[in-house]
Amino acid sequence: MGLEFHDDAIVLSGETGTRLKSHIVGSYYSTWWNITSGGDGLGFSLPTAIVELNAGTGLNFISDTKEVILGSSGHAIELKASNPKTTKLRIALVENHPECFSRLKNVLRKRWPSIKWSERPLTEPSMDVHLIDASLPTAVDIIQSMSLGNSLFFFDPLLYTPWSEIDRVARKRLERYYQTGTEFIVFLFTSDWFRGRGELKPLPTSNDGKWSPDQQKAIEQCDELFGNQNWRKKLLTSDSIGKRMNNLVDLYKLRLHTWFRYVVALPFEPKKDQMYHLFMCSNYEDGASITKKFYVDFTKNSKYTPNNIQGYAKFIKHHPAKKMPGNSRSIEWKILWSIIQYHEEGLCDIECRGLFRIEKNQEARTQALKWLSSEGYLREIKHLTDEWKSSRPDNFYELNWEKIGTNLGIEPPPRLIPLSKPADPFRPIILIVFKDGSQVRMSQGSSLGGLTDEDGMLTNVERVEADISCEVCGTNRRVIAQDIEEVSSDEQEMGPEVFYSAKSDAVCKKCGKDMEIDIELITYAYNTDFHNYNGSNCKLV
Repeated sequence: MGLEFHDDAIVLSGETGTRLKSHIVGSYYSTWWNITSGGDGLGFSLPTAIVELNAGTGLNFISDTKEVILGSSGHAIELKASNPKTTKLRIALVENHPECFSRLKNVLRKRWPSIKWSERPLTEPSMDVHLIDASLPTAVDIIQSMSLGNSLFFFDPLLYTPWSEIDRVARKRLERYYQTGTEFIVFLFTSDWFRGRGELKPLPTSNDGKWSPDQQKAIEQCDELFGNQNWRKKLLTSDSIGKRMNNLVDLYKLRLHTWFRYVVALPFEPKKDQMYHLFMCSNYEDGASITKKFYVDFTKNSKYTPNNIQGYAKFIKHHPAKKMPGNSRSIEWKILWSIIQYHEEGLCDIECRGLFRIEKNQEARTQALKWLSSEGYLREIKHLTDEWKSSRPDNFYELNWEKIGTNLGIEPPPRLIPLSKPADPFRPIILIVFKDGSQVRMSQGSSLGGLTDEDGMLTNVERVEADISCEVCGTNRRVIAQDIEEVSSDEQEMGPEVFYSAKSDAVCKKCGKDMEIDIELITYAYNTDFHNYNGSNCKLV
């Protein structure tokens, strides 16, 4: 795919795509370095490195807003240049595109003249920034010889990174079972595999082998992406694009679990019918949870705030023998709560660092996990990786959300929703969830096409979710309307105008006030309007 440049910046589109991605990655770089360098407590003395494997030029030009912003590699350089405490931080920028590499050097000279940089990282190891103009396999060998310390690798290709290249870096860095000290961020244009873009054609909708040359090439590229053909039966189907994209995300997360215990998929929607993801990979639960928090804050997703006090009260009701004196909590509760709150996908084993912080005795951790499993809070599952078979723990677990919901009244975190457009803070927002798993946000007064079935009806909607605020005490909570009822239908010039009601009631968790919300949706001419809502003792937020 060809590149466009505005001066030395790469031309890209999408205020809520490129800008948001760069902002989140740049903010995460700073936080990640602050933690992995040892922070103030150790004087930021631990060696760290940020490695960009597709560095670009350091600058992006947002065509929608006609402005130049720092790309992710630019944020890495800025962190090094602006913070005098980053003496132990090394920046390695790999770029094999000749024009990008040349422009990257221009940007360094013009924007950061005080930064010391070199194209010879092995012979000049004291430089601030190391530029590497080489293919990824060669670059990885160079980088591995640099003694980097705690390292964050960002794979940011134009389209996708072959699994063989991800595997090559991981195999050199991760010698022990889910070893900490290395994190990956992997960029993937998820929608392109089903809608096509440039040289990449859409994947076919059948697995019968009767494919055109373009489809065959797309399949071979997807084989490269996954490093196998196991994905084909899930993605080469006639299911909706939304469902196939969700399947791709889940399958790619599972592939990345080969090397990482925690994988967070952050969705971005730079424009209509275009979706990409950043896959944040870590073997340290704090790394995954911090990343997710950044995304939730920036995109205005609902924060996950399970109620500890109510959950613990219900836990003790079911297991009175686990009650401890005063404010003390049993190891079983502390481990369960840590997994609920901080472990992406509810995954855990006895070697999780967060669980080690709770209880340093390995046998005690083992027994606590076994008890939680015997009581149904954890479910033992097959290991997600075939690596380190001789040294990995005997047992691997995931949370059993059905049991946790029944016993503790705690629901799992919601799936992250991309911000399609900057939300109007004065307009209430609802979330429409379809039966195929796809989701869309709507603000009051907005109208969207493509949500109805072929008859212009909302039969494919599973539920409507919304955050409401108690008008008595101001406490917020999420409500779910499972039944979307057709209230009336009026025949108009372009077909029926159908009015729907999505109702839900709830009790305020703080003051106990009964609340009811009634969301009105209208479909007409294959468009869906979030028309209005009525609230009793509450309002939408």
